Amino acid sequence: GGALRLLATTPRIYGPSLVFEEKYRNLGYWCSPQDFAAWTLDVPQAGRYQVSLDYACENGAAGDRFVIQVGGQSLAGQVEGTGSWDNYRTKMIGTIDLPAGPVELLLRSDGPVKSAMIDLRGIRLVRK
Repeated sequence: GGALRLLATTPRIYGPSLVFEEKYRNLGYWCSPQDFAAWTLDVPQAGRYQVSLDYACENGAAGDRFVIQVGGQSLAGQVEGTGSWDNYRTKMIGTIDLPAGPVELLLRSDGPVKSAMIDLRGIRLVRK
């Protein structure tokens, strides 16, 4: 129905500290600027997509910046606290234009990471 879900169970993960955590089925220990996740997706229909993150971040660790890179575009934001690493929420972060067909989406820090950037369960792309 025009929505793409990129779950933490499906990307390729890179870097010295990023891991998949079974408890919440999330990507966690995102502690290094070299850590990133890469999803390959097949976009069924070109268009403008609204991007949201399903994530948790302890308030004291909040504030790190991230960037999503896909289809020659970048969408940047700042991780807001959700109260604790156990409290997940969905946050809309912006819109991007996607071409139809296969593309790669990368999520990485946008600068230094002060402790742990985010616990990410997934990214959702909804066609507008």
